Amino acid sequence: MTIIWMALIFNTFQTYEAQKQNLLNVREDILVSSQSSILAMYEKFSNFIYEAIIENPEVLSIMDQSTNASEEESMALRQELQHQLGDL
Repeated sequence: MTIIWMALIFNTFQTYEAQKQNLLNVREDILVSSQSSILAMYEKFSNFIYEAIIENPEVLSIMDQSTNASEEESMALRQELQHQLGDL
């Protein structure tokens, strides 16, 4: 009789562990899927922002000028860039 109870308890424990692992796997899949969706959305949004705002000849010109500018010129270029981006 004791062997039967031990077998039932062991079987119940094994079933519980399998169900627990399945639940954890499902939750992990949901998390990975959600994370992938969020990253894809941010990638599309950042590409949209770049194409709609940054990839503008005026903005790119200001950014190009700033690479070799002095501190004072950089400040003026930053203000011009803020003005350009503020108008969009």
